[in-house]
Amino acid sequence: MTTLAPPPPRSKPRPSPVAASPAPVAAARPARTFAVADWSGDNEGQKTIIYSGSGDGKSTLASLNPRSIFIGLDDGARLLRRPDGSPVRFIPGVETYQDVRDALVQPGLFNAGDMLVIDTITRLEQLAEAHLIATVKDERGNAVTSI
Repeated sequence: MTTLAPPPPRSKPRPSPVAASPAPVAAARPARTFAVADWSGDNEGQKTIIYSGSGDGKSTLASLNPRSIFIGLDDGARLLRRPDGSPVRFIPGVETYQDVRDALVQPGLFNAGDMLVIDTITRLEQLAEAHLIATVKDERGNAVTSI
C-alpha cells in the first residue's frame, strides 16, 4: 500500500489579484424551504431554435405549422403562406423589446399548442441591447453606454 505525502507548505502566501474591499452585505431574508417533486414537463412547451443563414427557409419551415404565430420584427415573413394558402398569423404592433416582453406574458394571447415564432432573433438582439442601454444603470446609478 502506498501513502502519499502531504504537499510541501508554501514559502509565502500568494498576493490577492484584487485589492481587498469589504464584501457587500446581503439583505437578510428568511430561508426558503424546498420539497421533492416529479419532474415530468407536462403542460410545458418545447423550446427550439432554428439557426441558419438569411433566406435558407427558417420562417417558411415555421409557417408549415398551422398553429404558428409570428412576432415579426422585420417584414420578411409577411408574404409567406401556410399550407392551406392562408397568410401566417402574427401579432401586429410589436416594435420594441418591451413590446416583445409584454406580448410573451399577456394572458390569453396564446393557446395551448400554439407555436411562437420570433422573426428574427437578430432584430430582437438589437432591440434588447437598446432597451438595456436605455434602462440599466451602472453601480453608481449612471446610464450605461454599452453592454
